[in-house]
Amino acid sequence: MQGVIIVFLLLLVPASMSYSDLLFPEDGLNPNALMDSAVDDDAGDSVNHAAAQNTIALDAPDLNGATLARDSSKKQVKLTQKSKKSNSVDDESNWFDQNQLRLPIIYTVEPYIPRWLPNAYVPRDVPENLKSYNGIQLMTAYEYGDTQVYAYGDVYYHVVSLQITKNDQVVRSYDMSAFASRYEHYIAWAVVEDDVLYIQHTGNGYARGFDGNTAYISAISIPDNKLLWTSKPLTANARNFIISGNSVICGYGFTDEPDYLYVLDKFSGERVQTIKLKTGPDFILEKNGSLYVRTYSDNYVFTMK
Repeated sequence: MQGVIIVFLLLLVPASMSYSDLLFPEDGLNPNALMDSAVDDDAGDSVNHAAAQNTIALDAPDLNGATLARDSSKKQVKLTQKSKKSNSVDDESNWFDQNQLRLPIIYTVEPYIPRWLPNAYVPRDVPENLKSYNGIQLMTAYEYGDTQVYAYGDVYYHVVSLQITKNDQVVRSYDMSAFASRYEHYIAWAVVEDDVLYIQHTGNGYARGFDGNTAYISAISIPDNKLLWTSKPLTANARNFIISGNSVICGYGFTDEPDYLYVLDKFSGERVQTIKLKTGPDFILEKNGSLYVRTYSDNYVFTMK
């Protein structure tokens, strides 16, 4: 594991800007404060490199879960099952095509999204300086509007670092080693919304193999790098989760274990709706007010209110 690297480039800090302003700009995911401090023609590249070296080690999550008090005035998504159809297990590609669904992935290595699912996402070119980080290979990259999340590791299920960029300019670099805790958790999915990083961290295997301490979602405040909340265990191990309105929609399931779809309050991490599924969820995607859920054996559609 790479150590925490803190590099302050003094020449890039004008007299009017404090170190905290440089590392934690008030406008959240806005690299302009960094960009404006450059003094030469290569300032953009220099600042991007400087931000990349300021790796922040995130606090370890509470394996018992650490949700916050919920504000009931914040309306949550309510799911109602509209349809359920059996699938043939290996027809995932048809499911994506028929429903015109895509994952917000711009780059990935196998086997996270295997080659028989080329239509599951739309790849794009990744800048060379983001294809590795401190010698660690890029595993997956996600894009949400003008914000990207780059995940680095030695294999796809052992992500050790995340970089958050805005228009591919690095604004945060995180050491994720604490999230591995004493178990072999991995970062399975990441979403950025409203200056909050939401991550799914889970182990690969039966819950009993982790003493039940697996399959979480945690929320991190990007401006101050604080862990806001961690869901209860056994909440999320699907291929992805989504954020819709004030809610996180995720799912958990495994062979010979109960299988569920969950709606969480995105501000507190508390479960606000639980839906029993026949088998474990794989993909969860929203389109035109409907939620499409692909499980091992069935394809569900839910209305969202």
